[in-house]
Amino acid sequence: MRKFILSLSLSVLFVAPTSFALAAEIQVPQEAEKIEITHKQIPEEAKMDIIENYNGAEILKAYKEVIDGEIVGYQVQIKKGPKIWDVIYDKDGNPKNKLQPE
Repeated sequence: MRKFILSLSLSVLFVAPTSFALAAEIQVPQEAEKIEITHKQIPEEAKMDIIENYNGAEILKAYKEVIDGEIVGYQVQIKKGPKIWDVIYDKDGNPKNKLQPE
């Protein structure tokens, strides 16, 4: 029984540092910082998408998403009637999520 406990302790001792080393090498995606922008700063492609697909929707707020000083996307909150949606766009203003207003 003592041999089993000793070998189990040694295996944990030698396996644990290896698993920590592997965990340190894994890159966790960095979360984008959201910075509020004006309606004028929304890319034209995104504005056209809102006009064409959400006719009559009002833009409530808009944000640019930034990682390490680089714009990676946009988030635009729109309202049509009682419904409010967050529409996500890539850095060029192309929609990343398609929403269907009711």
